[in-house]
Amino acid sequence: MMALPITTLYVSYFALFFIYLAWRVVSLRKKHHVGIGTSDHKDLEVAARCHGNAVEYVPVTLLLLLVSELNHFPVWILHAAGATLVVSRILHVIGMTSTQGGTSFGRFYGILGSWLVLIALALINLSLFLGVHYS
Repeated sequence: MMALPITTLYVSYFALFFIYLAWRVVSLRKKHHVGIGTSDHKDLEVAARCHGNAVEYVPVTLLLLLVSELNHFPVWILHAAGATLVVSRILHVIGMTSTQGGTSFGRFYGILGSWLVLIALALINLSLFLGVHYS
């Protein structure tokens, strides 16, 4: 049996998601003949920020998920956190892309969901450190 099946699932998914986001940036760099920066191409700037924002929030959230799993936090809560992060990151990309960086339902709820999962996992791990036991 796999030692860390929950973290394995979500880390693997996000590895592929990061490649997808990076591919979008590379494709637009090629299309616009831009090596560094965005050269005022809004679509490239948005794609780069979608990738950058994911890289800023997802790794630490996955690290907190890993620590929660290592500490035997209830499986259903870990899957709820992981699934919420997946949906939130997809919403964020859809919202950012559809409005070219403007405000949208997807962008707002995507980042809100990401923050809530990050905060919840941080609090879970702090509570475990302080000796709170969950079943």
